[in-house]
Amino acid sequence: MTTAESSIEDYLRKQRRWVPARELMERFGVPERALRAVGDQPGLCTRIAISSKHGFKHIAVATDAEFKHFYRAGRKHAIGEMVRLRDMQRRRSRMLKKASPPMTRDGQFLLEAHPTSEFQKSDMAGGSF
Repeated sequence: MTTAESSIEDYLRKQRRWVPARELMERFGVPERALRAVGDQPGLCTRIAISSKHGFKHIAVATDAEFKHFYRAGRKHAIGEMVRLRDMQRRRSRMLKKASPPMTRDGQFLLEAHPTSEFQKSDMAGGSF
């Protein structure tokens, strides 16, 4: 844990309330984006606080209802992303799939391209039985 992260953690624990991001930015001199996770890198508050439109609150002082709301919102977002990625993968697969031969009314698509039976060979050569 970094010094900034432990300082922010101590501050959030002592406040025991929702602390707006602006307050943390001014007090600790960090940009707002540093408080939240970016890509694979955790933010300064990622492991120690829940977040909402009200700001940040330490996980130890959050009520059960607040934590449950935060958990469900995160889970809903993650599931939505998985569904979106699955749909995108299916759409891409359909786009890249080779087109099947056109269907004809007389069933010609069922015949092989190269004759294999004696009947098909003689028929192709114009011979009779």
